[in-house]
Amino acid sequence: MNDGDKAWLGLLVYVAGYDTYATLKNKPTLSMSFWAAIGSPVRRWPTIALWVYLTAHLFHLIPERFDPLRQLFREVNDVRAAQRLGIGPQRK
Repeated sequence: MNDGDKAWLGLLVYVAGYDTYATLKNKPTLSMSFWAAIGSPVRRWPTIALWVYLTAHLFHLIPERFDPLRQLFREVNDVRAAQRLGIGPQRK
Protein backbone atom coordinates (compact mmCIF):
# COMPACT_ATOMS: atom_id res chain seq x y z
CA MET A 1 0.00 0.00 0.00
CA ASN A 2 1.51 3.30 -1.08
CA ASP A 3 1.08 6.71 0.57
CA GLY A 4 -1.79 7.68 -1.75
CA ASP A 5 -3.65 4.47 -0.88
CA LYS A 6 -3.15 5.22 2.81
CA ALA A 7 -4.48 8.75 2.31
CA TRP A 8 -7.63 7.43 0.57
CA LEU A 9 -8.10 4.90 3.37
CA GLY A 10 -7.66 7.67 5.94
CA LEU A 11 -10.23 9.80 4.13
CA LEU A 12 -12.68 6.87 4.14
CA VAL A 13 -12.12 6.30 7.87
CA TYR A 14 -12.56 10.02 8.56
CA VAL A 15 -15.84 10.24 6.60
CA ALA A 16 -17.25 7.09 8.21
CA GLY A 17 -16.10 8.25 11.65
CA TYR A 18 -17.49 11.75 11.29
CA ASP A 19 -20.83 10.54 9.93
CA THR A 20 -21.10 8.07 12.81
CA TYR A 21 -20.31 10.85 15.31
CA ALA A 22 -22.78 13.23 13.63
CA THR A 23 -25.52 10.60 13.66
CA LEU A 24 -24.95 9.79 17.34
CA LYS A 25 -24.90 13.50 18.28
CA ASN A 26 -27.89 14.34 16.05
CA LYS A 27 -25.80 16.71 13.93
CA PRO A 28 -25.75 17.01 10.13
CA THR A 29 -23.72 14.32 8.35
CA LEU A 30 -21.43 15.18 5.45
CA SER A 31 -24.14 14.02 3.01
CA MET A 32 -26.71 16.23 4.71
CA SER A 33 -24.34 19.20 4.48
CA PHE A 34 -23.78 18.50 0.78
CA TRP A 35 -27.53 18.29 0.14
CA ALA A 36 -28.03 21.55 2.04
CA ALA A 37 -25.32 23.21 -0.05
CA ILE A 38 -26.82 22.15 -3.40
CA GLY A 39 -30.25 23.18 -2.12
CA SER A 40 -29.03 26.69 -1.30
CA PRO A 41 -29.40 29.31 -4.02
CA VAL A 42 -26.10 30.91 -2.92
CA ARG A 43 -23.97 27.78 -2.40
CA ARG A 44 -25.47 25.54 -5.12
CA TRP A 45 -23.32 26.47 -8.10
CA PRO A 46 -19.96 26.81 -6.32
CA THR A 47 -20.56 23.39 -4.72
CA ILE A 48 -21.57 21.78 -8.02
CA ALA A 49 -18.64 23.39 -9.85
CA LEU A 50 -16.17 22.13 -7.25
CA TRP A 51 -17.67 18.63 -7.31
CA VAL A 52 -17.63 18.49 -11.13
CA TYR A 53 -14.01 19.73 -11.20
CA LEU A 54 -12.89 17.18 -8.59
CA THR A 55 -14.61 14.33 -10.44
CA ALA A 56 -13.14 15.42 -13.78
CA HIS A 57 -9.68 15.73 -12.17
CA LEU A 58 -9.81 12.27 -10.61
CA PHE A 59 -10.91 10.64 -13.87
CA HIS A 60 -8.36 12.63 -15.94
CA LEU A 61 -11.13 14.14 -18.06
CA ILE A 62 -9.34 17.51 -18.09
CA PRO A 63 -6.22 17.80 -20.25
CA GLU A 64 -3.15 18.32 -18.03
CA ARG A 65 -2.47 21.79 -19.40
CA PHE A 66 -5.92 22.94 -18.17
CA ASP A 67 -5.96 21.12 -14.81
CA PRO A 68 -4.49 23.34 -12.06
CA LEU A 69 -3.94 20.45 -9.63
CA ARG A 70 -2.06 18.32 -12.16
CA GLN A 71 0.05 21.35 -13.13
CA LEU A 72 0.84 22.00 -9.47
CA PHE A 73 1.83 18.37 -8.89
CA ARG A 74 3.99 18.39 -12.01
CA GLU A 75 5.81 21.52 -10.78
CA VAL A 76 6.35 20.04 -7.30
CA ASN A 77 7.63 16.78 -8.78
CA ASP A 78 9.96 18.66 -11.17
CA VAL A 79 11.46 20.61 -8.24
CA ARG A 80 11.91 17.42 -6.18
CA ALA A 81 13.57 15.66 -9.11
CA ALA A 82 15.93 18.60 -9.57
CA GLN A 83 16.76 18.56 -5.86
CA ARG A 84 17.59 14.82 -6.01
CA LEU A 85 19.93 15.52 -8.92
CA GLY A 86 21.56 18.42 -7.06
CA ILE A 87 20.29 21.07 -9.47
CA GLY A 88 17.68 23.77 -9.02
CA PRO A 89 16.41 25.08 -5.68
CA GLN A 90 17.70 23.14 -2.70
CA ARG A 91 15.90 22.52 0.59
CA LYS A 92 17.20 24.39 3.60
